[in-house]
Amino acid sequence: MSDATASDYAWFTETYRGSLCVSGFCLTLVRDLSPAEVLARIGGTGAGDPPLHAYAAAGGAALLEPAGHAGTLAETTRLLSRGTATATVALDAAGALSFLYAVDGRLVTGLADGGTTRFGAAPDRLRHQLREICRAGDPPAPVPAALALAERAAGVRLAPGHLCGPALTGSAGHLY
Repeated sequence: MSDATASDYAWFTETYRGSLCVSGFCLTLVRDLSPAEVLARIGGTGAGDPPLHAYAAAGGAALLEPAGHAGTLAETTRLLSRGTATATVALDAAGALSFLYAVDGRLVTGLADGGTTRFGAAPDRLRHQLREICRAGDPPAPVPAALALAERAAGVRLAPGHLCGPALTGSAGHLY
């Protein structure tokens, strides 16, 4: 497992503070799959709205949906994590943050309400990792902390250049 900290992901809120951090986003890290495989698994290969963007990342792929929540849907989680692991960070326009960790088609750990609401087959599985992230700095900003936890859980590292690189774009419309 990685030793990512919230400071490793401070770039995300700095870069997207006026866009994704205002309108919301859903970002899913998928271990060992390519962007094309990620879109194919969820049938998101056609054009349309709302858009899905799949990027190559270290150790797998990142699926980004601006102002959406497709990565938090049970069927999406099941399909993307089949035979691998995923971690999803979703922020809605009201500022509510949620986190999902799934392995082999099954939700392992879900966190909501600032981590006070836990659910899934093993709701406390990532408790130690979350404590380490929170101890690494004066209370970490929630989004960077959630992204660090996603990296640790899924084993996929997202760097600033990944979201600036070429993306495959598809549609999430059929998922809703």
